[in-house]
Amino acid sequence: MSPQSLQRGAYALVVLLGLAVLLCAGIELFTLTAPILKNYNEGWNATHAQAAMTAPASLYPGAQSFLTNNYPPLSFLVVGWTASLTGLDAILAGRLVSFLALVGTGVCLSLAARAFGCRWRYAVIAALLFWAAPWVIVRFAAMNDPQLLGNFLDAIGLAVIARNPRSMRHIALSALFLTLAEFVKPIYVTLPLALLAWLFVTQRRSAWALAGFGLLFAAIGYALTFFILHVELLGQLFSPRVFLWSKITGQPGQWLLVEALPLLASLALLRRRGDVAALFAGLYAALAFVLALFFSGGDGVSASQMMEPAMAVALGAALWLHKNENRRWSFAGLGFVAALQAVMLVLSFLGLWAARPSLQELMGSRYATRFDVALIARHKEPVLCETMALCYWAGKTPQMDAFGFTQALKSGKRSPDDFVRLLDAKAYSMIQLQPRSQFALPSPLWNAIIRSYYLEHQDKNGFFLIPRD
Repeated sequence: MSPQSLQRGAYALVVLLGLAVLLCAGIELFTLTAPILKNYNEGWNATHAQAAMTAPASLYPGAQSFLTNNYPPLSFLVVGWTASLTGLDAILAGRLVSFLALVGTGVCLSLAARAFGCRWRYAVIAALLFWAAPWVIVRFAAMNDPQLLGNFLDAIGLAVIARNPRSMRHIALSALFLTLAEFVKPIYVTLPLALLAWLFVTQRRSAWALAGFGLLFAAIGYALTFFILHVELLGQLFSPRVFLWSKITGQPGQWLLVEALPLLASLALLRRRGDVAALFAGLYAALAFVLALFFSGGDGVSASQMMEPAMAVALGAALWLHKNENRRWSFAGLGFVAALQAVMLVLSFLGLWAARPSLQELMGSRYATRFDVALIARHKEPVLCETMALCYWAGKTPQMDAFGFTQALKSGKRSPDDFVRLLDAKAYSMIQLQPRSQFALPSPLWNAIIRSYYLEHQDKNGFFLIPRD
C-alpha cells in the first residue's frame, strides 16, 4: 500500500473516531438532567456542594460524625455556584461542570500540542484521543465528580506554560491553575512534577520560579481555607483508606488494552536527544502511568486515576506523529488506534466492555429512582441512604458516608459501636442499601442491621429496609 493510501485511510478512521465521540457525547447530554444514579460519588459530592453554599462550617464534619470529607473545597464551591446560577440542583450542576470541563480539557491539550510545535491536524488528534479515552465519555463526561474539573485546570496550566516557559507571567499563571487543581483533588501532582523535572533539565530558572509560585499560591489557598472554613486541611485530606495491592493491575490493565500504542509512542519520544518538547511529553507519560498504577491500589478508587495518563499519552501521541510523519507506518499506527478507540468507545456505551452499567440500563433505572425518591420523601427524618443521591433528591438530611465510615472501620480508626446503638434503637425510619452494599457480609454491621430492620422492597437501586416494629 502506498504512503498516500495509508495516510488517507488513517485520516478516514480519525474522522470515524470523531463521529463516535460526537455521537456518544451527544447521547450523554441527554443524561444530564435524567434522574439516574450514575455513581456513588454523585450524591456525596452534591451533599458537600450544598453544604459549601448553605452551611460552610459543616463542609468538614467532626471526627464523631458519620459523614466524611477528604477533598479540598474548590470543586464544591464551583458546583454550588453553578447550581445557584443555573437553578439546577447540585447533582445536575455537577454533571454540567464535568461535561464542560471535558470539552475544555481537550481544547487545552490541542493548544499545548500547538505550543510544542505540532501542526493543527495533530493538535486536533490530541483532543480526540483524550475525548475518546475509554472511560471518559461513559463514566465521567456528565457525572457529578470533580475529576474532569481538576484535569481541566491542569490542562490550562499546561497550555499556558507551554507557550513560553521562560516568561515569569506565563509561569505564574500556570502555577496558579496547577495549584487550583490541587484544591479540587489532592491527586493532581503528576503534571507539576513532570513540569518541574522538565524545566530543571531545560530551564532551571523557570523550574525554581514554578516551584516558588506554586508554594506561594498553595500557602495562600491553605490560609484562606483555614480562616474561612476554620479547618486544618491536611488533616482532612489524609482520611483512612485501605490499600489493596491486588487492585494495581485491574484498571491500568484495561486502560492499556486501548492505550498501549499511544503510551509506547509517548515513551519513544525520550529517545530524541536535544528535543525539549519530546522530553516533556515522554516524562509526563512515564510519570503519569507510574503514579496512576500506584493510586489504583486504593480501595474504592475508580477509573478516575487513569485520566491523567489519558491526557499525557494524547499529547505524546500527537507529538510523535508530528515528528515521525514521514515514516511509512506512522499512519498505519494512527489508523489502528483510531479504529480501536472508536470500537471500544461504542462497546463501552453498550455495556459490552469493562464493568459498568450500559446507557440503556442507566436510563431504564429512572422509573425506579423516581419511585424510590418519592418513597423516601414520605418517611420521617432521619433516613439513611447508602446511595446519598436518593436522600438528596428526597430532601432528607444526609446521615452517613457509608464508604468513608467503613474505611475507618477497616483501618481500625473507628469503632462500630455508636452506629450499632442507633441501629438497635431503630433510629432510622428507613435504610437504603446499594445492591453491593458496604454493609453486606462479611461486614460486622450486617447482623446489626437485619436484627432491627426488614426488607420493605427491592429494585434496581438496592434494598429498602424499615424497622421491625
